[in-house]
Amino acid sequence: MKITSIVAAACFSVAACGGGGGNVASLAPLDHVSAVRGFMNAVGDENVTNMAGLWGTEDGLAADRMNQDELVQRLSVIMAYLAHDRYELTDGTDALVSTADVRQVTVRMSRGSCESDVPFTVVRSGGGWLVKSMDLEAAVSPSRRCDGR
Repeated sequence: MKITSIVAAACFSVAACGGGGGNVASLAPLDHVSAVRGFMNAVGDENVTNMAGLWGTEDGLAADRMNQDELVQRLSVIMAYLAHDRYELTDGTDALVSTADVRQVTVRMSRGSCESDVPFTVVRSGGGWLVKSMDLEAAVSPSRRCDGR
């Protein structure tokens, strides 16, 4: 299966579930670990609205500054790469990139027989924390078969 097919399917499923559209309220948690857990739970639920409420920069939600179609497209690609059967946060954060306002958290994800460790960068924004980025190259490609998936 080509990656474009997977991304198209992800876009369709997001639209079908009502995952895009409307205003996104910030769900920014008070700690960086909760931000990553919330984001990964939203990925697992295929809930682009909740993903959008946890994704941004130090300046706030990406949804507040990005065209809605582009936002849904980007989050759909992220969702395709981060699709998982289960995940866990590894112990600790990377001290080399962690500061008072920036934290790196590694997520160990499993999809079928495939596993990957994906670093997430989380930033303080206003009174909470948002997922700023993740290394999608470290994730299992959506086109890779993992026990039939």
